[in-house]
Amino acid sequence: MDTNSNTVEQIIDSQRGWAGRHGTRFGESNMCRAVDDNLFIAPHRYTAAEFGAGAGNELGLQESPGSMASLRSSSALAVNVFDAWRGSDLSPLADLLGADPAADRLRFEVQYPTGLIGTAPHLDVVIDQVGAAPLAIESKFTEIYSPAHNGFRPSYFQKPGLWDGFEASRLLAEGVEDGSMRFDHLGVAQLIKHALGLKNAHGADGFRLLYLWYDWPGAASDSHRDEIDRFAQIVQGAFDFETLTYQELIVGLRKIPEPRPGYLSYLEDRYFSDPATRW
Repeated sequence: MDTNSNTVEQIIDSQRGWAGRHGTRFGESNMCRAVDDNLFIAPHRYTAAEFGAGAGNELGLQESPGSMASLRSSSALAVNVFDAWRGSDLSPLADLLGADPAADRLRFEVQYPTGLIGTAPHLDVVIDQVGAAPLAIESKFTEIYSPAHNGFRPSYFQKPGLWDGFEASRLLAEGVEDGSMRFDHLGVAQLIKHALGLKNAHGADGFRLLYLWYDWPGAASDSHRDEIDRFAQIVQGAFDFETLTYQELIVGLRKIPEPRPGYLSYLEDRYFSDPATRW
């Protein structure tokens, strides 16, 4: 078993352990019987509507749960961490993440079109207020421990003005596309597409893009960190790109009021009880 596969299997085993401790039933494909079984609380009605309108069929149907029912679901991780803040005072979370302290809106599956034909990629979480600079969050769980799929349609290199101010990012995109720039873990194409869409909506200095990821110690994690550093150095000066692990986030969450009783204990038991996790 290669390093990537071993890491993914270790994380899934940890999630199976959580399910077993709590009597959460799942099938051979690690799918829970219902999406709600895989979540801290049932999705807020706005959250359910946002995922229902998305392209990924995350929620599925009652008789056929979508991919959010999977124990390894990145969307489930993001919803478990952020959905409990809906209907609560967002200012402690916004301050913790360096967002605008006046932020009063949290959204999932947000799209920022670039102006190109086709479906814009979905950002996992956005924290902002109407008319203000957004904090856009791209969340990753097990997928960073599998081969990254990086690519761009030809139209990305044909639209006038799309890359204005993003010249280094364009060179990176061209290198990724022709294979001269290799990233095995980091989805640089997705991050660049998010940044282009955010620039189109808010200008190059009108947003922050936060890459939030789940760290599982080992060679794959170390390689992923190196790729994050490479990417950050290339895009530095073009737009505000930052990175944070979920382990680092949980440390910060311990220092602010819980949005709901049992929130922290659920997250710690679910995602950080294994000795391999670190913060």
